[in-house]
Amino acid sequence: MSTTSSIKRNVSIIFIFSIISKLFGFLRQFVLANYFGASVVSDVYLVSLSIPDFLIGFLVSAIFVSFIPIRTKVVKQIGEDEANKFTSNFINIVLIITTCLVIISFILTNYLVKFFAIGFFEDSLDLAINFTKITVFGMYFSVLVAVFSAYLQMKNNFVIPASLGIILNIVVIISIIVAASRGIINLAIGFVVAGLIQFIFLIIFVKKYNFRYYLKCDFKDENIKQIYVMALPLMIGLSLHKVNMMVDKTIASTIVSGGITVLNYAVLLNGMLIELIVGPINTASFPVISSCFRNKELKKMLGIIKESINTVILIMLPVAIVSMIFSKSIVSLLFARGKFDTTAVLLTSNSLFYYSMGLISLSIVSILHSGFYATENTKTPMIMTVTGLIINVILNFILSNYMGLSGIALASSISITVVAILLLIFYTKKFGKINTFFLSTDIFKLLFAATCMGIVAKTLFYIMHQFSNFDVIAFIVSAVFSVITYFILIYFMNIKEFRKLVYLFKTKVCKKRNI
Repeated sequence: MSTTSSIKRNVSIIFIFSIISKLFGFLRQFVLANYFGASVVSDVYLVSLSIPDFLIGFLVSAIFVSFIPIRTKVVKQIGEDEANKFTSNFINIVLIITTCLVIISFILTNYLVKFFAIGFFEDSLDLAINFTKITVFGMYFSVLVAVFSAYLQMKNNFVIPASLGIILNIVVIISIIVAASRGIINLAIGFVVAGLIQFIFLIIFVKKYNFRYYLKCDFKDENIKQIYVMALPLMIGLSLHKVNMMVDKTIASTIVSGGITVLNYAVLLNGMLIELIVGPINTASFPVISSCFRNKELKKMLGIIKESINTVILIMLPVAIVSMIFSKSIVSLLFARGKFDTTAVLLTSNSLFYYSMGLISLSIVSILHSGFYATENTKTPMIMTVTGLIINVILNFILSNYMGLSGIALASSISITVVAILLLIFYTKKFGKINTFFLSTDIFKLLFAATCMGIVAKTLFYIMHQFSNFDVIAFIVSAVFSVITYFILIYFMNIKEFRKLVYLFKTKVCKKRNI
């Protein structure tokens, strides 16, 4: 199998398992909403997961970025046995760092919970502290899973790492059901058990590749020093992003009981769209952009960035409109069960509406971040993250006073839009003009098509609602027909990027049918 075919195969595997994992993730949220609704318990549970995720998340991400290239170099230069020694050394160092984080967080749990959820008092505060003192031990499994997932990917095994999300969600779902009848503390225990099962599952397959563990710990190893250099910018940027998310949740905890849960569900829906739509585009374009930069093919590189941004705009525009128009229907369909009552649906749908305003901007930011990373520039994205954090915090305090949870969502959309504009300006100044839709008359065509789509969606939903009490059916039919209307319009208005997508699709279909 050629390298190109292998990459396409691996991307397909990751994409398929990501969809399955997301479906189980939705089932997990559905089960949580059904048994605990938007309540103090659900808020406490989410905070107890957020704290260890915040503390260890930057390290986990840095592992994926830095470990693979360094280990690959060691294998080529010295051999597999020395690479195993390097891996063992790396694991031991990471575990030492994790142990320090666990000890600090265990001792300072009270302060951490108060910092991340300043709206918690008395019973809710005590419960969050007890939960967090359990969930912090899950950090050990998070880093081990990250290292061994990267190890398997180097062995061209993408199936096992890609399936870990499914395992995690299944175990957590079981723990939620158990917690509803046998004590809510099982929510926290279930999260740690899920990490343990992921780790055991990984080790079974790692052993098949004859990995040998060595009791070695050398912080001064040259290869380890290279990891420090590679990982630091990413760790800072990711930490700031997590701070941004925690600021939203912290302010939400002061507005209404269940506010953290409401924002979590709204962010979950938007995050899924970004991962499923923008993720594959970034995966496919990143190595090509990097190659163009190294070969000084800047015109080609800018062309790829342009096509990536335009493709995202084409797809995300109708998605954002559907998400805004039918925010209440979407939330009702997915979460309106059990204790997730009408108030929770209304709060979540309002938050989803305002978060959806920033979907296109968030997608552009994701692509431009990859564009900067491919050119070995991690400083600019980090600076823009700081800028977005400052704007978001200021707007959070202002808008939340007038709009409640919706103000927090709107603040996020505004701040990410500002960051997208700044990134476009800086990238253009650094490498040259990017001819996106925003710089052509096609933007007016898209806006016209989007307006027609919105009118069709609202009109069709209203008509169907008059003849049927089934809002779900009305929503699905209206959404599908309005999206079809949008794509038909942009096709006949001769939007080149969409015509290209249609041509590529037709070509693939013809090849499969041998036409």
